[in-house]
Amino acid sequence: MAVSSIPPKAMQNLRAFIKLNISSEQLEKGYTLFRQPGSVEWVFADDETMIAACWEGDHSFRVELDPSAADEPVFCSCGDRCCRHDLAVLLDVLRVAGKMPEMFVMECHAAAKNQLRQETHKELAAADEPPAAPSAPTGQKQTAEAEPLSWEPLSPEPLAAVVSLAEARMDKTRGKRGKLTFSQPVFPEPEESAAQWRAYFRDRFHKALMHSRPGNYMFGLGSELKGFYYHVVEEMADESKGWPPTVRGLFVLHAQLYAMEALEQFFAQPSFNPSQIYGFSQITKELASAASQHIEEILAVINMEEVQTRYNEAMKEALELLRLNTFTPTPPHLDWSALYQTLWGRIFLFSGEWGAEERTRLEELQSQTSNDSLLTRVRTSLALFDFLDGKDEAALAILTAHSSLPRDRYMYYVNHLYDHQAWSRLLVWLRGLTRFLRRESYLLNHEIFPMWLNAAESQPEEPGWIEWIKLLLPQSQDIYTIYLIENGDARQVAHMLLSQGHPIYYIDRDILRLLEKTDLRLVLPLYHQDAERYILEKNRQSYKQAVRLLKKLAGFYKKLKEQDRWQLYIGQLAERHSRLRAFQEELRRGKLIQ
Repeated sequence: MAVSSIPPKAMQNLRAFIKLNISSEQLEKGYTLFRQPGSVEWVFADDETMIAACWEGDHSFRVELDPSAADEPVFCSCGDRCCRHDLAVLLDVLRVAGKMPEMFVMECHAAAKNQLRQETHKELAAADEPPAAPSAPTGQKQTAEAEPLSWEPLSPEPLAAVVSLAEARMDKTRGKRGKLTFSQPVFPEPEESAAQWRAYFRDRFHKALMHSRPGNYMFGLGSELKGFYYHVVEEMADESKGWPPTVRGLFVLHAQLYAMEALEQFFAQPSFNPSQIYGFSQITKELASAASQHIEEILAVINMEEVQTRYNEAMKEALELLRLNTFTPTPPHLDWSALYQTLWGRIFLFSGEWGAEERTRLEELQSQTSNDSLLTRVRTSLALFDFLDGKDEAALAILTAHSSLPRDRYMYYVNHLYDHQAWSRLLVWLRGLTRFLRRESYLLNHEIFPMWLNAAESQPEEPGWIEWIKLLLPQSQDIYTIYLIENGDARQVAHMLLSQGHPIYYIDRDILRLLEKTDLRLVLPLYHQDAERYILEKNRQSYKQAVRLLKKLAGFYKKLKEQDRWQLYIGQLAERHSRLRAFQEELRRGKLIQ
């Protein structure tokens, strides 16, 4: 129900009443209550009075706002004066009016602190005052100040009168709406249909998601959107704990689809503008990630054979909802395609007949639409069914037709093949995705290269693995080096490092240790090359670095028992650079020459 606009002066009086009379404890509780989805439900509003139901758990409290009243503009059926329910309702009024509820809460905090400070000063001043003078005799005019107003809670009799007055006002205006009740809808049973489940979701949560706000007030909306999704899914998962696993999974799946559909409907409002919400794209990504995680958890408890025999209608209705929201003419804000991909990837394994029917529907939709965005989503989904049929080349041709491809979209296929150890098919996909993988350095190093190492070790006779990793050099150098060393080809590693001409400090120390442990002679050229490079820089600091490397070379030759060869080399080196006086000094200081 729309909340009537309150005149500025009346709103100011209402805010002042709450600010001056609410306690710190009730302030905290009221703000927490306001942040809970669906805590305030508007029942009646006209130019004089607004009535709301404030839900706290399973209990509802009637709150009446009468901004025109000078002394008591807010009444609550809980019996407390200026309670948490009053604050929650007022904050919702501010939200709808385009004000910032959080700012009002901060003002109330400041007012409470100021009031506490004043009371403390009064107590200290009273302790320092002299004893009071004797009271004036009877009949004599007294000049004492007037007693303050009483702020005691209202007695039950006035409260009953307030409730009766509110009901009388509603009886005059509600017409055919019937009797107003505050009871929640009855929780459904496992044997009820999916349509009845969704009707329950609508009855229970349709007011939990906020109504449209004015365009200039979007503060805090992102957290409320995420809170709505988690509230629906987690509440339904918790309240259906006693159900059999399969039907419970289907129930939570329908709850998840309802929550996402409700969010899409909220985004579709004309007054909604994503650009006014800070980090809106990040919010939708977080929701998509949570939805993907939830659907994996749901599918883990669902027995697909039991679905086919007992609950196929509930699953078909879920798939129908998923299809309708995935293939909309305008691109949805949430990532429905990821859910579509995950769900059909599991169902296709158990029911190829359902998959064939779905593919036929997509092909018909492809032939009937000219919408580029919709065509892209349809073709991407057709690639999924090609993949599930084992037609990897056809699926890759569809997915790689564009210059950009979301990482999450192709990693689904890569992870699926890796988990099922389909090594030959995985190699086909890695080859087809090479140009996209080159752009993802973090993904390559933390996910793709470890996968490649396991696959190459599982198929050592397949030369395609080595050919593919060479295509990604130099990005794949570290993992390729480890693979060569573990397979006894350390000499090729040394040749590769020497040809690249990198300084010693650039080469990973673990790789150097592996080379030294495999064959000490393999690292000698690397140190010789690096020492000569420092000498050519012709400055004392570089000479010191060169001497440090030469001393390490001397230790290597000693271990190899080739000191004669070392003495011949160092003598020729000193003679070749005899004109470099600083270098000669560093050689003597390092005790490499006499």
